[in-house]
Amino acid sequence: MAEKLNINDEMLEIGEVKISEEVISVVAGLAVTEVEGVSVANSIADGIVEKFVKKNYGKGIRVELTEKEVSVDVHVVVDYGIKIPDAAWQLQEIIKKNIENMTDLTVAKVNIFVESISIEREKAEMKEARRVTKEEKKAAKVAKKAAASEEAREEK
Repeated sequence: MAEKLNINDEMLEIGEVKISEEVISVVAGLAVTEVEGVSVANSIADGIVEKFVKKNYGKGIRVELTEKEVSVDVHVVVDYGIKIPDAAWQLQEIIKKNIENMTDLTVAKVNIFVESISIEREKAEMKEARRVTKEEKKAAKVAKKAAASEEAREEK
């Protein structure tokens, strides 16, 4: 993309603007964070490394770039319970909008590949539900004992 500057009806070329595929993959990766229940698919090693270094938003994303058009493949993990078609459609729309707004490139395709389902959130919710149930049972026992001791006092 050669940028031209119009001065007194003379066109002066002032240079080129080139956007790397990595930049586009980061834009797409950041767009993934806007959709609830969806994250970019990373390997286990990537997840461990990211805990110690800055997050790489381009992982799990492949970009094909031509002069004015881009195609993006995004590999994602979806949380258990999320409607996959709805999340994928929303993800395609956000990625397309963000790339086109930031780069003036035309997005030809945004392919979403659901690599797996994350049950971590579900496990955490189940664990919390069990903890709450235990506390409720405990509180019910305490209340029952208190009521029984109150009845015993009233009878005396």
